[in-house]
Amino acid sequence: MAGPARILVVEDDPEVRSAIKMVLETEAYEVAESGDGADALAKLRASPQPSLILLDLMMPGMNGWQFMDEVRVHPGLREVPIIVVSAYGSADGVRSVGATDYLKKPFDPETLLDVVSRHA
Repeated sequence: MAGPARILVVEDDPEVRSAIKMVLETEAYEVAESGDGADALAKLRASPQPSLILLDLMMPGMNGWQFMDEVRVHPGLREVPIIVVSAYGSADGVRSVGATDYLKKPFDPETLLDVVSRHA
């Protein structure tokens, strides 16, 4: 039997990141966290591949758009689903640049779990 789905949360706001982690852990997901795109890439290269990435777009340093560009050209990571979690953008807009799905901020825990369960 496979273990719990591993989810990487890439979000610069520590409160939002913590809230997402708490919701996911209540459903037995294994959660790794990162506060920016560059740190997330380093974690992806050093850790087992996640089942899913939850990604904020507006972050300092390497933003979500740049992070997606890097992930989508990496042979070992390009198939990992990426759900953009942002107040900016649109579902069609983020899908056109490589995201699997879009979750608009603010969101409720049930919506987060619904979107995650479809892709993890």
